Amino acid sequence: MEIYRNSWGDEEDPSGNFVTAEFKPDGSLIFTKVDFGKSTREFKGQDDWEYIVYIDGEDVQKFTLELLKTTFDSRRPMTVSRVERICRNADISYETITD
Repeated sequence: MEIYRNSWGDEEDPSGNFVTAEFKPDGSLIFTKVDFGKSTREFKGQDDWEYIVYIDGEDVQKFTLELLKTTFDSRRPMTVSRVERICRNADISYETITD
């Protein structure tokens, strides 16, 4: 399920990012953030850059509560690095994979 999308710049060659999230049959949560377009080419040297974060099924409920606690009434946007920090601080098992 796509949970976020943002794009900017030239309509014919836009830059942007989007985030998808999916629960797996084993109860784990996988979310993927993809950056794309001109800004990604300039920064990473390729058309898109993908971050995949895997939360173990045993920690999904704990992660959900930590996410609510951390972001409720917050003005800071959620980012991959912020999710990683939440997991580290709450001793939640996670794995991040990038291109």
